[in-house]
Amino acid sequence: MTWRSKACGVLASILVVSASPLARADEPSRSSRVSRHVVELNVTGGQDDVAVLDATIRELLGRLQLVVTHGPALDRSTVLARVSVAMTSVGGARVEVIDARDGHVVMQRTVPKEGSSSITREAIAHAVQSAVEAQLLDAEAPAAEPAPAPAAPESPSPAPAPAPTPATMPLEQAPPEALKDVVVEKPASRSTMALDVATFGGFGPIARGSGIVPRVGAGVTLASRAGVRPALTLIGAYALPFDNDAAFVSSRTSFVSIRALPSLQLVGFSQVAIDLSAGGGFDVLSVQPTSTVLPASALGQDTSRIDPLLTSMLTARIGIVPGVVLLASAGIDVDLSTRAYIVDNAGTRTEVLSPWRVRPAIVLGFAFTALGPAAFAAPDEPKQGGRS
Repeated sequence: MTWRSKACGVLASILVVSASPLARADEPSRSSRVSRHVVELNVTGGQDDVAVLDATIRELLGRLQLVVTHGPALDRSTVLARVSVAMTSVGGARVEVIDARDGHVVMQRTVPKEGSSSITREAIAHAVQSAVEAQLLDAEAPAAEPAPAPAAPESPSPAPAPAPTPATMPLEQAPPEALKDVVVEKPASRSTMALDVATFGGFGPIARGSGIVPRVGAGVTLASRAGVRPALTLIGAYALPFDNDAAFVSSRTSFVSIRALPSLQLVGFSQVAIDLSAGGGFDVLSVQPTSTVLPASALGQDTSRIDPLLTSMLTARIGIVPGVVLLASAGIDVDLSTRAYIVDNAGTRTEVLSPWRVRPAIVLGFAFTALGPAAFAAPDEPKQGGRS
């Protein structure tokens, strides 16, 4: 080998050795990248294990390129965390890690003794390492970029002006010719009141020996088709003459009845309703005595009396067709007077007629709507009022 080749080898070795520290100097260390890289460590209690535990924690934090001190650091701005480990009498430790930046507690826990002392020390050191490493990662995280300011809302475009409308002439200025054909219609309001007329026939006993006395009559009703359908009915009836026989004397009797009956609907369905009425009136009773034995002078004149009565009736109404209703009633008359008709012949008194105080009766008939809405609506018509 010549002296020239030896000189080249020495020169190359010098360049390689000098380039290595330059390359390491260009690579920044982790501690230089993070401004806070100091951890203040304070381990107390357990005199035998303090030094070993301190060394174990130093080793693990050193792997994170952190500097561990036992006292306050000279530059407080470089302190990342303050770690306090207090050994307990049972072999465990109470660990507290505080963030040096804002003073909040990052971790505070008790590590129990697990197995041997070396295993417990490793558990304590790893707990400290995990808490400090979380702080280190948080310190290395880049600051979030501020959100861009919201764009200013675009000013709304002005609404187009409404199209001009032709001028209208005020009503008070309109000529009379333009108003003469204007008709203002009022809303039609349908009344719930109605007027019904009825015709009926009935029968019932009047007195002992009278038998079943037939009667016919008619009535007019002013009724409401709403709610419980209150109504007022005026009735006039005529009882056909009937005979009542006694010893030597008989009588022929007839009467006219007048009633005023307010009523309310108890039950109502689509085509059936039941009403209850209670009222009163009077009967004009005419009695004519007759005899085939006694002379007419002994019988006296015909007698007419007016008897006041109270009346109560229960009526079923059944719709047949719109405006026509079948009526079926059961009623009771209570005579407020006690009156007997007697023929006195030479001291011999013969009772001709003694009307009962309570007189039942059955009435059947038809009612027709003369004015207003029908009592029962047709199947395809809306009902008027309340129940029906």
